[in-house]
Amino acid sequence: MSYAGTLALAPAEDLPLGDHLSSLMTREEAEQGVRYFCTKWAEERGDLDQPENPRCSDFFSWLEQKSPGHLKFRSSTSVRGDVERWFIDEFKQGWRH
Repeated sequence: MSYAGTLALAPAEDLPLGDHLSSLMTREEAEQGVRYFCTKWAEERGDLDQPENPRCSDFFSWLEQKSPGHLKFRSSTSVRGDVERWFIDEFKQGWRH
């Protein structure tokens, strides 16, 4: 069974045997963390109250560095797509999409 395109994982050879599946978060755990990190990212940028056109690609890169574990979950679409949807919701950018 292949999950290509639905998991953001390190290559299996980089992980101890068996850990590549046990290290996955549930989608719900990841969503809670990503939404929390949206606020932390905005605080670091100094624009918590009025984020001016925040870019999801900037946030995603930041999150890859700060907490890559929150990008390790199964998705029916794509991890990046789910993160983008949560980001859009958190920053009230639905009107842009």
